[in-house]
Amino acid sequence: MFERALGGSLVVAGLVAVMVGSACGTPRTTISSADDIPEDQWSRGVYLYGQHCSSCHGENGEGDEDTPSIAGTGAFSSEAPEGWSREVTFATAADVFAYVKEEMPALEPGTLSDDVYWTVVAYTLKQAQVDIGDDPLGPENGKAVKLR
Repeated sequence: MFERALGGSLVVAGLVAVMVGSACGTPRTTISSADDIPEDQWSRGVYLYGQHCSSCHGENGEGDEDTPSIAGTGAFSSEAPEGWSREVTFATAADVFAYVKEEMPALEPGTLSDDVYWTVVAYTLKQAQVDIGDDPLGPENGKAVKLR
């Protein structure tokens, strides 16, 4: 059922991300079918990151010489690290959302729903140790979440 709904390789990436998250001391989320996509934003973010982001940014957001890190301290710095092409300043979660929606996924930018973009931004900001608060991240509070 999962392969038919989402495509076999995407499912594997999502499940890998869930398992990686649990190995890193984060809450464990088990997804057994397409109908079991978690309701809470962080857990959905684990799953969606695995589907749409991990192939470029790495299973843990570590990046590489061609792709920036989006996890850990220092990720999402206000100015782009030297040598990167980003020209946008990241001051708030809304800035990150706008950039990600415009530029990601790299081969198909702008193709995901706003909910998916907000969910992935919430997940990656938490992985980068940015306090996004207790409420789900979205257009209502994205400008209020300061990155540093």
